[in-house]
Amino acid sequence: MNIYDFAVLDHQNQEVLLKDFQNKVILIVNTAENDPLFPERYEKLTELYQKYHQQGLEIIDIPCQEFTPDDVENIRTAQHVFPKMQISAVNGNYELPLYTFLKTNRGFAGFGNDELAHKMEVLAAHNDPDYKATPDIKWNFTTFIIDRQGDIFARFEPNYSFSDLENIVKMLLASN
Repeated sequence: MNIYDFAVLDHQNQEVLLKDFQNKVILIVNTAENDPLFPERYEKLTELYQKYHQQGLEIIDIPCQEFTPDDVENIRTAQHVFPKMQISAVNGNYELPLYTFLKTNRGFAGFGNDELAHKMEVLAAHNDPDYKATPDIKWNFTTFIIDRQGDIFARFEPNYSFSDLENIVKMLLASN
């Protein structure tokens, strides 16, 4: 089983079969436009998409309101360059089956050691004191990197380095 076995609904409630993205490098990202990380993260993702889309990069934007619930109107009116899906749950009883699969196969491994990592740890602990023990998505902009075969290559937490992400994207695009 891989991500090609799943479908999601786009922002117009149309089914999107992930098998239609075969032989692409895919970033699956939960976003929220009211998140303080949004302006920088979304701009960088847009740049990455524009730079590598012709070589086979796809970004699937899955808006999520679990961490910043007051941004629903912003999500519906924002301009998007890459495919935007329907607002969806990424944790809990109503999470997308795709996210159940992603989290089961690539659990949470920590935030790292930078300054933002410490802030993310404090925030995650406030929301869930046992956050380290679960594979749940901890915040917006958690990114799953999918290789050309539809397998999960990596999971990046929201404080990831865009240069690290770009290097992995380039490596996966170069492999056939």
